[in-house]
Amino acid sequence: MYRVYQNIGLALIFVPINTAAYVGISEEKGGEVSGMLNLFRNIGGSVGISLVETMIARRAQLHQDRLISHVTRYHQNLRNLTDVLNPTLMHRGLSASAALRQTYVRIYDAVIARATVQGYMDAVWMLAIICFVMVPMVLMLKKNDPKQARLRAE
Repeated sequence: MYRVYQNIGLALIFVPINTAAYVGISEEKGGEVSGMLNLFRNIGGSVGISLVETMIARRAQLHQDRLISHVTRYHQNLRNLTDVLNPTLMHRGLSASAALRQTYVRIYDAVIARATVQGYMDAVWMLAIICFVMVPMVLMLKKNDPKQARLRAE
C-alpha cells in the first residue's frame, strides 16, 4: 500500500514539474526541453540517492556511537538483559560461554538496528524540511498563460 501512496505522490510532483518546465517555451524547442528535463531528472535522482544514502550511513554511525556508550557492564539495564537472556539461551542447549557470546551478539544487533532506524528517521526529517522550505519557491515560478501560448501558435 505504501507503494501506491508513493506513486500517487509522484504523479502529483511530475505533472507540475513538467508544466513549469515548458512555460514560455516554443514548440520547436519542446524536444530539447524534454531531453534536458529527463537528463536533469536522472542525474538529480542519482545524486540525490547518493546524498541520502551517505547521510543515512553517517547518521547511523553517529547514533550507534551514542547508543553503544550506554551498553556497558556498568549499566543496570544491560545486566538485567543479560541475566534474562543468558539463562534462556543456556536452557536452549548452548554452553555458558556460547550463551554469553550469543547474548552480546543479540544486544549488539539490536543496537545496530536501532541506530539504522534512527539514521533513516533523520534522513526523512531532513527531506521533509527541504520540501517544506521549497514550498515558497512555487510562488516564484513564472505564470502559465494558455491564451498567450495559443496566440503564439497561430
